[in-house]
Amino acid sequence: MNARIRRFKRILSTKEQWRDEERKRLAEERKAEDDIACSLERLDVERKDALRDFSEESGRVCTCMDLWLRRQVVDTVDKNISERTTQLSSVRKQIACTEVRLTERHQEVRIMETFIGNLVNDGKLKREKSEQEELDDFAGIRYQGKPMEDDE
Repeated sequence: MNARIRRFKRILSTKEQWRDEERKRLAEERKAEDDIACSLERLDVERKDALRDFSEESGRVCTCMDLWLRRQVVDTVDKNISERTTQLSSVRKQIACTEVRLTERHQEVRIMETFIGNLVNDGKLKREKSEQEELDDFAGIRYQGKPMEDDE
């Protein structure tokens, strides 16, 4: 019985390691999500600045090349925002998948903990029952040869 419990404890240990790896992966993905969200905020500010610079040029006399360059800055920032938004949605999908896997790993660990607890309790009950049977046998042997007081 003890060998069986040890074997299942090793399995539990492995499942706990898998769960911890999923937790680390989730933390990394959430950090990546935060980094991308911060960069999106910076890009949004940069886009507003570029649009403001572009609109300020409209009141002045400027060449077509100047307007084109200013517009290229806005377009480049828009492109970067679009790429980062795509990355953010991808990371969020990964986070959702990792959360599902983490939940599954956690359930597996809880099931193994419950199973091992039941094995330990069963072993304890069997041991106690065996000990009680031995004590009953000793008591029976001890009092088997003695006559009872009522017989006299």
